Amino acid sequence: MATFGNTSTGSSPTDNPSGNTIWVKALTTPEFSGVLDSISVYGNILSGSPVLGVALYDDDAGAPGNRLAQEVTTMGSFAAGFGVVTTNISVTIAADVQYWFGLLIPGGNDANIHFDSSGGATELFFQGLAGVFPAVMSGASSDNTERWSVFGTYTPDAGAPGIITSFLRFPKFIMRLLRR
Repeated sequence: MATFGNTSTGSSPTDNPSGNTIWVKALTTPEFSGVLDSISVYGNILSGSPVLGVALYDDDAGAPGNRLAQEVTTMGSFAAGFGVVTTNISVTIAADVQYWFGLLIPGGNDANIHFDSSGGATELFFQGLAGVFPAVMSGASSDNTERWSVFGTYTPDAGAPGIITSFLRFPKFIMRLLRR
């Protein structure tokens, strides 16, 4: 398994999607092609068992483009009011391609999503769509202040080097350099 996006727990737990549809730029791109298995979100539940919708969008010139997949699940797995909620989703992804995660919490004030400052980069779009992921993102407003704590976990295609394989190659690389 491998991840892409923002795996930081975020320093600010205070942003509530409030019924908006949110698109979060994946902070990193997948290192290998494979199948996206889940999208995870750091946050905390404010009340009840809110529903979380997630989606994956492709990139269209630095903004979310076409919806590639979507899933909706009940948020009930935050430990002691804070943690990560993981939703299952299955879609093929390509290495080194920019993606956007879609998020929505229909019904408003049920959960906060954690974030850090984006340092002025546009990494977030939002739109009041009442719990809908459109097939193509259009007309959303951008935000250049927040980097939300959202990431994808995927299974790399067969033949992609794993951590152990890459580690075992490292001493051979060093030896070649020393022989020169």
